[in-house]
Amino acid sequence: MVSGLDVRYDVRHDGAPDPAPLLGARMPDLDLTVDGRPTTVARLLHDGHGVLLDLTEDGTAAERFRAARPAGPHRVRVVTARPVREHPDGAVFLLRPDGHVVWTDRARTPPARAARRWFGA
Repeated sequence: MVSGLDVRYDVRHDGAPDPAPLLGARMPDLDLTVDGRPTTVARLLHDGHGVLLDLTEDGTAAERFRAARPAGPHRVRVVTARPVREHPDGAVFLLRPDGHVVWTDRARTPPARAARRWFGA
C-alpha cells in the first residue's frame, strides 16, 4: 500500500463497466518467454515505454496493433511472448510504463482508442 502498487485506476473508455478483470490494475509480473529467452513483465517495462503484450498463440494481435499504428514506436513497444504458466485474464494487454493495464482483449473498446488516450496520436 505504501508504494501504491495496490492502486486500481478507472480506465474505462466509455464510462460503462468493463468485463476485463485486470483493467486499471497493475499487471502481475508473469514469467514469460520472448524469442526463446526467459523474461518477466517487469523486465519488459524496464525501459520506461508502454508495452502491448501479445500472449496469443500466433501473435496476430500484435500485427493488428502495428497495422493500426495508434501510437509511435517510441511510446509503445509491441512484444509477442509465451507465458510460462497459463494466464486466465486475457491474451493481449496494453500496459502503461508503470505496469497498469489500460486495455485488454476483453475490453469493449478497440486498442487504438486506448493507445491514443494513454500514449497520444
